[in-house]
Amino acid sequence: MIEAQSQGSTPQPLRFIVAPHIVEDLGLNLYTSLPRVLVEFIANAYDADSRYAKVIMDKDAIDKARSILKAEWEYEQTQAAKEGREIARLAERTLPDALTITIEDAGCGMSRSDLQEKFLVAGRRRRGKDNAEGTSAGGRILMGRKGLGKLAGFGVAQKVTVISRTKGENHATEIILDYRDLIEVHDTNEIPIMERRLDDGGGFTESGTRIVLSRLLYEPMKSRLTTIESQAADHFAQIDPANFRIELNGNPVQPTPRVHVYAWPEPTRAVDELVDASYKTDDGRTFTFKYRLRFVEDRAALTGKDRGVRVYAHKRLASAPSLLDADTNMHGFRMTDYLDGVVYADFIDDQPEDYIATDRQALRWDSPVLYPLYTFLSERITEACYSRQKARDEEKDREVRKDVYTQQEIVGAQLSKREEEIAYRIGASLSSLHKKGYEDEAYRTQFKEVVRGLGQGQVLTALAGLARQENPALDRVVSEITKLTAAELDAFCQYAKGRISGIEALRKIVRSVDFAKAKNENILHGLLNKCPWLIDPTFFEFLTSNQAEKTVFEELERTLRVGNATAAGYDPDASDEVTPGGRNLRPDLVFLLGNQTLNRIIIVELKAPNTPLYGAHYRQLQGYVLDAERWLARRGDTSTKVEGLLIGSFAKIESQTRDVEWLEAEMNKTMNLGQCRIFGIDVLLGRAEAAHRGLLVAP
Repeated sequence: MIEAQSQGSTPQPLRFIVAPHIVEDLGLNLYTSLPRVLVEFIANAYDADSRYAKVIMDKDAIDKARSILKAEWEYEQTQAAKEGREIARLAERTLPDALTITIEDAGCGMSRSDLQEKFLVAGRRRRGKDNAEGTSAGGRILMGRKGLGKLAGFGVAQKVTVISRTKGENHATEIILDYRDLIEVHDTNEIPIMERRLDDGGGFTESGTRIVLSRLLYEPMKSRLTTIESQAADHFAQIDPANFRIELNGNPVQPTPRVHVYAWPEPTRAVDELVDASYKTDDGRTFTFKYRLRFVEDRAALTGKDRGVRVYAHKRLASAPSLLDADTNMHGFRMTDYLDGVVYADFIDDQPEDYIATDRQALRWDSPVLYPLYTFLSERITEACYSRQKARDEEKDREVRKDVYTQQEIVGAQLSKREEEIAYRIGASLSSLHKKGYEDEAYRTQFKEVVRGLGQGQVLTALAGLARQENPALDRVVSEITKLTAAELDAFCQYAKGRISGIEALRKIVRSVDFAKAKNENILHGLLNKCPWLIDPTFFEFLTSNQAEKTVFEELERTLRVGNATAAGYDPDASDEVTPGGRNLRPDLVFLLGNQTLNRIIIVELKAPNTPLYGAHYRQLQGYVLDAERWLARRGDTSTKVEGLLIGSFAKIESQTRDVEWLEAEMNKTMNLGQCRIFGIDVLLGRAEAAHRGLLVAP
């Protein structure tokens, strides 16, 4: 409460105080990975008209120090637990001071007054409303705009040393920004920064700036050297290396290696050529840009964070890959796994308003200027995926017809010409589901079952009539299946109706059910438990009528306390799964799929769609897999392969939760091909539709 001024006294003006935690919010919490931090300083080097930006770090030494630090922390944690006390989190620990990361350029440099008036002013706008400072002295359009990139260093280090020499001076100036000093002050209006004059010029021949990051934080240092290199190169993909070179430990950085095999629109043009486009806003303004929606090869599916469209403005990344508002229920949905689109839209950075997020991961798409572009690209993504899927289906059809194994199976089954055609079409669809295509062992197992069903004259011979319907309805195609016997008709209805109904049920549940109000996740659990082929098309092999096998799996369920065999005294109402570290991290929706004949057991951990996935969920699943392997080993079974699937909803890409970032890093490390894999619930629908596409479009 503000006390009233004494009568006759002069009122003192109120003060706007900037709390010191703003440094934490705009540094430590905003820039949470090493690559993002480095690109901020690289952009500063570009704006300073430097010919290069050189990054130097000993990643091997950093990784070794991280391992030692983690081992020490784990020992301290064990001791602290015995003594009933708490210690600082591992993520807050720092590496030895001798380990540093250096970013150096040969730009215009900064004098003492430049450091004071420009660098040490957080939030200094580098462009006025009239864009007076829109270019550097050398004529480059400035990449920096908000004046906050200087705080990025605190995202990975607690100490930032700046050494700079400007042209015309024979000395350099050194300043040190210490994170602990900055956050200990009462407010950030004025923080004294000590300086040091370096009469030797700081090692610069004429001019330049060197940033040295030290007291490195444990967590952000996990990025691999190849990831750092590729992300830095991708961020500045439009820059000509002859004009500005980025080096990492003396070597030019290389963008993420990708082989583009298809591009849209105009698929006949070279895949890396861009096409011109434009749109008008409601106020009559016209904006032009270049774009192309490209697709990588089938066996090189992109990670979740790399799928979609990247937007660049003035040679710098303005928005990370995104699928925007594309219809993910579309035919060809799985094509988004391979989508590597790019947009060059300089006009975004030319506006007096700033439409680019501070961390350059997203744009203000809801603004009147950008929403038409958002809509345009969303629609084009849908069209591109349709086009790529059609072309890919044709490619797969040609490939599978040349496959010797496929040919032999069809010949051996003595199918009719019509059945042969159906078999080839289904084979093409099945092969597209596997990394190795028709060479994959899973494809061969599935295709053998398909041919067996066709050869017996059951189930699939009626699919031609069904395929002619835009929205298949059995009552409208029964009259077209007059050649089937009653037994064949029953088999057909049971198979086709069951599969299509299952896919439709999954779509309705994922899109319509409000999981936050009641325990409706049980509906999803029940559906997938009854129809495991919705999780993975290969899981039809896991259904068993063998009582001995069922007994074994029931024993394993009781041992692991999963599914219905929960632990005694378990209270589902005590579950707290929305945040990591909740009271119950034991997932309450887990079930087993297995088949001893195939020597394969799948443990599925299913999270409700309203529960974002965290690293704790993934680690819990890893624990279940390990327990199952130990249980099998005690029974003398060392040949059965145990795998894990984590299914749920991914947290929003802007989430700063460390455990979410850990999960993303784990997916990138394994390329989601490890013993435990992760799928979004929406992906299940796309996979199921893709798996049965061959059935629904059979001639």
